[in-house]
Amino acid sequence: MKHTIYGILAFALLLSGCLQDEAPIPKREPGDVESAMVAMGVDYDNQLYYDLETGLVVTQNIKTDWDLAFGNSLEDHFIYLNGSRAMFAGQTDSDDFSETPDPAAVDLRADVPSGNSDSTAFRHLINIGQRVGVVDLGRDLSGTPVGQFKMQVIEHDLTGWRIRVGELADPVGNEVTVSHGLASRNFRFFQYASREVLDIEPPQNDWDLWFTQYMERLPFNGDTLDFLVTGVLINPYNVGVAEDDLAEFDDITRDYAERLDYETFRNAIGYDWKRYDFDLGHIVNPLKVYVIRDTEGAYYKLRFIDFYNDDGDKGHPLFEYQRL
Repeated sequence: MKHTIYGILAFALLLSGCLQDEAPIPKREPGDVESAMVAMGVDYDNQLYYDLETGLVVTQNIKTDWDLAFGNSLEDHFIYLNGSRAMFAGQTDSDDFSETPDPAAVDLRADVPSGNSDSTAFRHLINIGQRVGVVDLGRDLSGTPVGQFKMQVIEHDLTGWRIRVGELADPVGNEVTVSHGLASRNFRFFQYASREVLDIEPPQNDWDLWFTQYMERLPFNGDTLDFLVTGVLINPYNVGVAEDDLAEFDDITRDYAERLDYETFRNAIGYDWKRYDFDLGHIVNPLKVYVIRDTEGAYYKLRFIDFYNDDGDKGHPLFEYQRL
């Protein structure tokens, strides 16, 4: 597992649950078909949070602005990696922070793309005592390896997290408190280099779609490898997606949408609304239609049209959608 990072470097160019019960919102007349383009950049450096109701990018950040996302409540006792940086993590067998761990002896893993909290790279680190973990920071914006650090969860209680972080050979490290912030946010974010705790993500009700790179585990030569892909993840707070292969985009109505089954795993939209051709570049499939139930219970149908802007720059997904 710990060597799957090399699969990303070699092949990154090739691959450029159900909802909680909610009362349905009153039916309205369908909205107009809207078109939108988001600018991830030709190197996919930008992460953008998009709200379907307002048709706006609520906020955006450079993907290297953060490393770890901490659950923002006592119930969400999980830590998530920044997959857009091709990060990996794993636990050692020791709870002695003063020791220098050997990364080669640690089973380094990526988080699963579904966002399943039981399959995070840190799932055992939190549940088994105070074991020290090793975090591989992946790559910077130029693709250069950033390095590794070690981390120990000291405590997680009603007020937040206490962790200790440091270079692998640092016997003491730094203690950092990641306080629980406003209850309206899914996560608090942490950047190792600055030791800063950040609010990167908008409030839960303010966004639906997250345009970003992330890690997918895909088949390759009879095995599976972790690949860095570019796509769309969904808000884990009450957003659901149904991918429909039966109806045409123009034929999908509100009544039709209400009969669909909705998935809430993070990569329910994902990356495969496009494919890569060596001669033509990224080719979008406009026949893939996604029906989305947003944070407020409204239904939208959405399809992707292009991956390039008018200047021919990749990393600019163009999509159209309509409120049903």
